Amino acid sequence: MSETQTSRNRKPLPASLGWGIAGLGLWAFVGLLAEAGSAQAAGGKQRGGTASSAPTVQAAQTASPNKPDEDEIVEEIPTAASVQAAQSGRPVDLSVAGRLESLEQANNDLKNRLRDLEKRITMVTNPETALRIQGYIDFGFFGFFRGNGSGITTYSPSDSPFTKYAGISNADQRNAAYRNDERVQRFPEFFSPCGFAADGSVARCEKAPASGISQNRWHFLGDPLATAINTPGHPADIHAQNNPSQSSLAVPYDYIQSGGRPTFIINELNLMPIAKLGAGLKAQASVNFYPRSASISVGDKQDGGGVQPAGPTSVGDYLWVDFAFLEYATAFQNGRHQLSIFAGRFDPNIGIEYRVRKSPDRFGVTPSLLCRYSCGTPLGLKARGQFFDELFTFALAIHNGPSYMETFRFSENTDKKYMKTISGRASIHCSEKNHCQKVNVELGVSGEFGGQVDGFYDVGQGEFDPFVKQWTVDVDLHVEFRSLELRAEFLKTVADGFQGSLTKPALPRLEATGFYVETSYRFLNWLGAMLRFDLRDASHVDYSVPFAYVASLWRITAGTRFDINDNVAVKAEFVHVQPFGRMADGLNDMRVAMGSTTAGDFAADYVTSSVVLRY
Repeated sequence: MSETQTSRNRKPLPASLGWGIAGLGLWAFVGLLAEAGSAQAAGGKQRGGTASSAPTVQAAQTASPNKPDEDEIVEEIPTAASVQAAQSGRPVDLSVAGRLESLEQANNDLKNRLRDLEKRITMVTNPETALRIQGYIDFGFFGFFRGNGSGITTYSPSDSPFTKYAGISNADQRNAAYRNDERVQRFPEFFSPCGFAADGSVARCEKAPASGISQNRWHFLGDPLATAINTPGHPADIHAQNNPSQSSLAVPYDYIQSGGRPTFIINELNLMPIAKLGAGLKAQASVNFYPRSASISVGDKQDGGGVQPAGPTSVGDYLWVDFAFLEYATAFQNGRHQLSIFAGRFDPNIGIEYRVRKSPDRFGVTPSLLCRYSCGTPLGLKARGQFFDELFTFALAIHNGPSYMETFRFSENTDKKYMKTISGRASIHCSEKNHCQKVNVELGVSGEFGGQVDGFYDVGQGEFDPFVKQWTVDVDLHVEFRSLELRAEFLKTVADGFQGSLTKPALPRLEATGFYVETSYRFLNWLGAMLRFDLRDASHVDYSVPFAYVASLWRITAGTRFDINDNVAVKAEFVHVQPFGRMADGLNDMRVAMGSTTAGDFAADYVTSSVVLRY
């Protein structure tokens, strides 16, 4: 029979029997109370001695909120002190003071344990000395719709001024006709790089070879770095579009040599060791590996020189240490002011684009046309102060050469001259750390000045006879508002150059002016888009080879970014390169003379992509 069925068959007890049981229970309870009262009276006599025989009337007492009534049953919760006392055989103090003392002791024990735990966590997560290695892999793909991957074209009109006026017998008339030719006036870098002699003829560059490479050979329109396909800024090709036998001498290493054909590529593999050396001390380095198949021989440029290719090997892998420095950082006034000292190879002071020169940090893929002048990492000493919660920042450095990237020849690791370069930057930065809660705005101005650097010539020979300077000025703006980010820079840089003398070698002249505006917007945490417009107007004249560049072009870049997670990002860009000004006029000269040619249709269109894996 089930339990439910058994309960249903039970019969109720008679009422008289129930009242009897209740009466017996009440009688037993009264007896217990009387017994307890006698025991309490006996205890009082024992504690107080002889009791008075006179009757005593006790006034009614108000119950204490902390003390239970005499007839109240109280459940004592064991404490750490009571358990310890019970185990040791000592009497347990159950008074309020004892309980408070026990709680205070337990609280102190918990505080000590928490303090010890926090110390252990700090030792693990932020030890005084530690070493960690991080880095990334940048894998990409690119392809060209227009152009052959190169950003330069040899300027070679059919009726060159060098030969056009050869039939004029009178020397004065011939020289005057040459000087007044519109192409000579448009491109003095090409047709009179060292000016004119006293008789009106073209002055010969004294340091140029008397034979072999002639003065009218190396005339380039364009920019060898304009067709960059990855974040380091490597161009797809540096051979002239209309004359593959000539290639860039401003960027002498042909990193990829794709000829504009689509290809997969390991753009970069990076290892970055970071070591904490104690309170405020940190050492950091960055080593980049570039798997390439281009030979490192300059003979592979097929420039007609005397250097032969370096054998049958096609291995061109190389590495680059882009920074390695020791930093000491300290703070004062409760962290409102910070001071950092750097020694080694560190980030530059010029502009703000250097902050995103690494693949994981850059929103898109390619750098701006100005990055070559401001994204280099100089060697020397640097001090940076941030004041009033980073509202004001001042930086000052002394280093070997300018902040140019090493892909450009106006940069060197070690110095060959006495005059070093001095650089600095001042900025005001309004953010949530100080006065701007909803928007982040930074405005900065920077510059550097020093002796000219060139990777081809001994700039230390006759350094101050005369002194040849190289300088840069930059103005930058950075704005962040919600999901929108804006970056903009204007830059001007000049290397004065020198035509050469008996005591000093010739040094090339460089003058460049440009700007970029880049905006990006994140529609979602994992999806964003960017748009950038940049412009560069530059000329570069080498008085020894000699060769010359005229680069007047603008570029527009549209891109998108997908962040799969914090460690994996997929980026893609479409890039259009377009000449303007006298560069466009020079291309039109060749179009009129030779019809529709690759040179006349210089504009480049291509897509490039990057998958960045951070570890």
